[in-house]
Formats: sequence, structure tokens, C-alpha cells
Amino acid sequence: MPYADNGGLRIHYEELGGEHDLPPLVLVFGFGMTVLDWVDLGYVEALKDAFRLIAIEPRGHGTSDGSTNPDDYRLDLLASDVIAVMNHLAIEKAIVGGYSLGAKIVLSLASRHPQRLAGLVLGGFEFASEVRIEDDLVIDSLRKGGPAWRDLWRRMMDLPPAMAERLLQANTGALIALREAEGCWESLADAVHTIDVPCLLYAGEHCLGRNAVRAAASSIASSRYVELAGLTHFQVLGESAWICSEVRRFFA
Repeated sequence: MPYADNGGLRIHYEELGGEHDLPPLVLVFGFGMTVLDWVDLGYVEALKDAFRLIAIEPRGHGTSDGSTNPDDYRLDLLASDVIAVMNHLAIEKAIVGGYSLGAKIVLSLASRHPQRLAGLVLGGFEFASEVRIEDDLVIDSLRKGGPAWRDLWRRMMDLPPAMAERLLQANTGALIALREAEGCWESLADAVHTIDVPCLLYAGEHCLGRNAVRAAASSIASSRYVELAGLTHFQVLGESAWICSEVRRFFA
């Protein structure tokens, strides 16, 4: 497996598409997901003939290194994992896409490293997350172990079998630390005002982050907002054909 080094941490990535005229597209999925989820959910097949695709597992995800210390999951450190992979692959500028937690990481990257961006794809995010550690559903499921974590996802969306299997193998200790840290992150509401590259934004009609995504779109000059009618935050993940067609159209 290919890894980039970030301050002694191994950050796993995969190159999933060949060279094309458009800038590379770097992908960062949501909380607890892996690079292979981009494959199983259909995104790679829909985009590989248009973009050089690089999918990244930030610290604590998949086979990347992680710790059980919440201090190791500051938002700027997660953003630096993406930059480390770009540096490792000698990618000066890229279109960077993220969904949910991935979108937060990408927004942090955009505010700290705007010179590395050729464009953005952002979906399903909130500017800040309220995490009540004592009764947080995510933390509770992770504490119970892999089967409970997988079953939580199964209640939210139709899971490809391979994705369900990977959820069983999640680094639950690292993800608990990340979730605890997430509740302490700074708001990203101001980050959108610094974006000056083309930005495609999307959310489901019933996504908790819908209002934040729409507000971000209204603050970014070169942006387009698209909404998936009738869908929740997790159901949007399965709409790869629709989302990828919008990505291709926007950056054509």
C-alpha cells in the first residue's frame, strides 16, 4: 500500500485514475470511511476517465496511522495529512473534494493553503459540530466495537458488503479520539469567505448540514449549489452517478 509521511505518521492514499488534462482530483471521504469506499460506492468508475484521482485516508482512518489522543486530531493536523500526500506525489495544485468530515478537513486546508487549490467539491458539512461525549451516538457505537459501528451505518444507508466488512475493522479507539476532538474544533463559518476558486457544493434535502452548505455557496463567488431531493446525509453517499455528473459538468 502507498503511504506518505506526515511528521512520522503514515498516511495511506491510493491513485485511482490516470493522467488527464484537468487538474488532479484529491478525495477525502467522511468520518470512519476508507479509500476503497470511493470504489464500492461508484465514484471511481464515474470519474476515472476524466480525472487523475487520489483518495486519502486521514490519520485514524483505514490503514493510516492513528492514536487515541484527541490532541492528535486538531483540524489543522488533519488538513496537513492531505498536504503531505500532495507533496509526496509532487502535486502543486489540485481540485480537492470532501464530504461530511472530509469537507471540514478540506475547508480547513482551503483557509491555510489556498495556493494549493485549483477547485473545490464540498458536500454535507456543518460549520461546527456539537459533540456531547456522554451521550453521543457515534462514540457509543464505537465503544461497543466494530459490529455496533457497522450496524449504526446499516441503519443509515444501504451498505455495499465490502464496505460493511471494513467498518468491522475500523480503528475504533482512534475514531473515538477524533470524534471527541471534533466537538472542540473552531467554527469554519469564516473559512468560506477566503475561497476564490471554483467550488461545487451539494447536500441532501434532509441533510443536517444543508443550511451550512447553502450559506457557504452564497458566500463563494465562483460556486454552484446542487441539492438532492428527498435524501438524508447518509443516503447522499449512494448517489455517486448524480454527484459525479455534476462534478464533471462543473469542471469541464
